[in-house]
Amino acid sequence: MRRKDDVSRILVYRIGQLGDTIVSIPAIQFFREQFPKAQFTLMSDAIIGKKYVIAREVFENTPLFEHFMSYPKTKNGHIGLGAKLALLMLALKLYVQHFDAVVYLAPSLRSDKQVRRDRRYFSFIGAKNLWGFQRDSRASAPQQQEADWLLAQFKNDGFAVPETALEKMDLMISEQENDFAKTWLLDRLGQRNGCLLVGFGPGTKMPAKRWRIDNFWKVGHSLIKKYNIQPIVFGDASDRKTGDALVASWKRGCNAAGELSVRQSAALLQQCDLFIGNDTGTMHLAAAAKTPCVAIFSARDVRGKWAPLGPGHAVLRKEVKCQHCMATACDDRICLMLIRPEEATAEAENIIQKILHAKHDQAD
Repeated sequence: MRRKDDVSRILVYRIGQLGDTIVSIPAIQFFREQFPKAQFTLMSDAIIGKKYVIAREVFENTPLFEHFMSYPKTKNGHIGLGAKLALLMLALKLYVQHFDAVVYLAPSLRSDKQVRRDRRYFSFIGAKNLWGFQRDSRASAPQQQEADWLLAQFKNDGFAVPETALEKMDLMISEQENDFAKTWLLDRLGQRNGCLLVGFGPGTKMPAKRWRIDNFWKVGHSLIKKYNIQPIVFGDASDRKTGDALVASWKRGCNAAGELSVRQSAALLQQCDLFIGNDTGTMHLAAAAKTPCVAIFSARDVRGKWAPLGPGHAVLRKEVKCQHCMATACDDRICLMLIRPEEATAEAENIIQKILHAKHDQAD
């Protein structure tokens, strides 16, 4: 039986940007609860020359981590001489900190060769416990949600993990962050007067996942006309122009793209009644904030693997001959072209009707 008092310093390894970080939260939360007295350090990557979200932005000002470390990586994953030297220096820094355990949360697409390489790297730092390296084949559960798959891997290390990652999904939005979101909304929209707030996420850094902007406009226009919603556009600075154009065309709502931090965005998404967007980190952030999503998915990956976690979501995805292509860019995006705005509107209306019925029942 593992003595928890013997583990006082834990290193958590997780790479990727916003969505990848979000789906790792349940596993991180699980270990935080298993070792409440330990100090946790997050080690993650930072893409060179890109203003992508880094993992620490998701966890700052939460009790999950005391320290953060990152190492440089190129967008295509190639590690040059400078990056290799940085990794070596980081290994030496990790060695002198005397970690008792490493929690390995590399994504499921990591090859066996890469996992063995990573194990050698973390063995060098002298940690007594290396958890998460005994991995099940993804082929045995291809459609299992990534968050569930990550958490389940620690059964191989003797941990009694929950059956579903949803039990441990908590963004830990603070009262201060909630107050910020409410003030931000009041400043831009005034009194809501019962209007439903609907978030829109039309952007993505991966062109193969991008649904046409005019489709988002049509869905928003229909919901404004029928339900008098207030739309809010989410995204980063690269989505700012698109957000301005949508809000101007809708003649209502506001644009939060590029204006808020990750955690401020999470607090604002928590205020929304519904989120409609592409398969992106923002969609995962909305789901983690317990906001129901209408998620627009390409067919590039396996169905269900990256679905929003939790009940009450609607996923739109079409089966095509070229599915599972894993392309990052696509000239025709046939799988997305087959998803009509009327379908997304209908799914949004189903969710809105449930929300309105619930509010009516509460009023009674």
